[in-house]
Amino acid sequence: MRSSFVTVVFAIIGCIAMCRAQGDLMATAMSISAPDPLTGGFTADTATMTTFTVSFSLTGAHSPTDVKVYFSNADDSITSTEVTATGANAPDGTEVSSGGDYANLEASLTLDAANCEAYTKLCASIPVTDDDSTNNAVCIDFGADIAKAGTKTCIAEPDPQSSTVSDDAPGTSTQGIDDDDDDDDGCGGAGSLHLHVAVMLILLPATLLLLKI
Repeated sequence: MRSSFVTVVFAIIGCIAMCRAQGDLMATAMSISAPDPLTGGFTADTATMTTFTVSFSLTGAHSPTDVKVYFSNADDSITSTEVTATGANAPDGTEVSSGGDYANLEASLTLDAANCEAYTKLCASIPVTDDDSTNNAVCIDFGADIAKAGTKTCIAEPDPQSSTVSDDAPGTSTQGIDDDDDDDDGCGGAGSLHLHVAVMLILLPATLLLLKI
């Protein structure tokens, strides 16, 4: 009888522990303070120190150990390598039983050029084992807005057609070079014309005199 009572007590204690552990943690909001989302942002292949805050609500009790931050595309099929955030307010395994914030967390993030065009948002995740793991992350879109992640600048590949080689080799320009052959033409040159006019003027009086005779 006594052993049965002890068994029931342990069963109740185990049930309470399990029920208390069950529940759901939901990441509900994210905001960035650095870089300034209004004037700054992320550039491909450039490390950017990022300061952010992630808010959460929950049912039950959970003991988060870290916050992960990463870039993602619209349907979360392409994601960057997760980076663990640091800071005085980062989770360290301490049990929480009510919602709150992990404020002023920091992470050095690099927007990889290979997937830069695909990424549309910045995300933070609070990984815990709970009833629904699909709502442990929250994301904000890129954009120059206080409620967004700032701008995204991708490095374009060099365009091979942008550089062209001139067909003219150095020193082969023909502009401004005179053609001396025109001036040396004895039949069509200006000097020949002047000579013809002078001869006509000399012969004209004689011709008029002959006509009078």
